[in-house]
Amino acid sequence: MNNIKPRVIKLAIDSNEYQRLLKRGDDTVSMHSGLVTLEPGKSVGMHSTKDCEEMIIVLKGSGEMRFNNAEMLKMEENYILYCPPATEHDVKNTGEKPLKYVYAAAKTV
Repeated sequence: MNNIKPRVIKLAIDSNEYQRLLKRGDDTVSMHSGLVTLEPGKSVGMHSTKDCEEMIIVLKGSGEMRFNNAEMLKMEENYILYCPPATEHDVKNTGEKPLKYVYAAAKTV
């Protein structure tokens, strides 16, 4: 934890590649985050937050956060979504343009 220092990270907003922003243990105490780009019709795949809570900040495009219990949250530019710990979910681009968002997940205490 002694190596963890304040930092500034520039978002590669014009890139279509995944960008890791922060890595738990190397860059932060309990958080990890990234910049994700999904092309129309693509999804990240169903996964669990496990022992983390997750926040998604939608930068461009639109989509859906889908849950294994059939619930769904709409994703639109300039909105933030929250996903609690131990929740299976998927993010899918349902729009006609690339969906870009930043996620940040942190372990709960």
